[in-house]
Amino acid sequence: MYGNVGANPYEFSGWDTWIPSANRTKYHTAGAPTVPTNLKFLDDMIAASRRKGGVFHPRAIIMSPEMHQLVGRLLTNVRVVSQFAAADGIPKGVYEPVTVNGGYLTYAYQGIPILESTFVGGLGAGTMASISLASGGLTGGSFSDGTYYVRVEYLSRDGRSVASPEANIVLAGGGSTQKISITVTPPTDANGKYIAYKYRVYAGSTTGAANTTLKREFPAFSYDSEGYPDVTSPVTTLTLTSLVADTTVTNTADGTDISGDIPNTAVSSVNGENVYLIDLDPVQGMGKYVYTHQSGSAMQGLVNVRQLAEIDAYSQFLLYTTGAIVPAFPDTSFVAQGLRVA
Repeated sequence: MYGNVGANPYEFSGWDTWIPSANRTKYHTAGAPTVPTNLKFLDDMIAASRRKGGVFHPRAIIMSPEMHQLVGRLLTNVRVVSQFAAADGIPKGVYEPVTVNGGYLTYAYQGIPILESTFVGGLGAGTMASISLASGGLTGGSFSDGTYYVRVEYLSRDGRSVASPEANIVLAGGGSTQKISITVTPPTDANGKYIAYKYRVYAGSTTGAANTTLKREFPAFSYDSEGYPDVTSPVTTLTLTSLVADTTVTNTADGTDISGDIPNTAVSSVNGENVYLIDLDPVQGMGKYVYTHQSGSAMQGLVNVRQLAEIDAYSQFLLYTTGAIVPAFPDTSFVAQGLRVA
């Protein structure tokens, strides 16, 4: 869901990055996530996907287990097909629709499967610790004198974290080439292992989560030429050079732009989260295997070739290949942002 191809060219870039701003609907209220009271957020994504050409495409709705339960509670009048026994006064084997109470955990909506994933974020995604800001110097940036507001999120195997508390800095060095230095505390798990692989930095000139938008993504580790991270020495300093979003989030090479995203926040300790509608059509969908080396990146084609005999496979005359999935047409996939379950 959330890749790191900007730091590691051998990695899938993630569906989230490939869904453009036009396909990302915000349900935040003044920057705070809201609890949906009906399923219009799903209806809107499905209708938009159909209008873009995804009418007969295989698709999937991806959400957290907790959001899945909320969707079940919102389905207050569900009709299911049930088999009656002869004792019910109906011949055995006859199937008739019956109505069940709300809370029925359906695994499809409008014929589209609902998949549960903890990688989308939600309750288990964690919270970024407080950050500190300092002037990064008078050269190398494009900030002028003034007050700026910054939040940072991290991405981990549990998805998108809740952003750090807002920090602010007053730049007064003169000129318009200043930059901001951000010090972060790398998050760890219960065993002390570093869990973040990427940071997202949000900034603005007005206070409030709704007024700070995504400016840049930073890798949480340094990587060598073969794509291996130095997991013992995490990045602790991020340098923001501009209030103009850079190509790590505008993705000018592939045409998508997620710079309009605002930081993920929590209400009453309940994390905000996203719900995705992903088009999985083999021709016009979000993921493909491409076996042609392109753009100098192993991510774009054949990654590895080995003889099967090396791994005790059946025939020494065959080859074992490792491919990497690449995004494709993104216009029929959508994101509902800024939702929470309670």
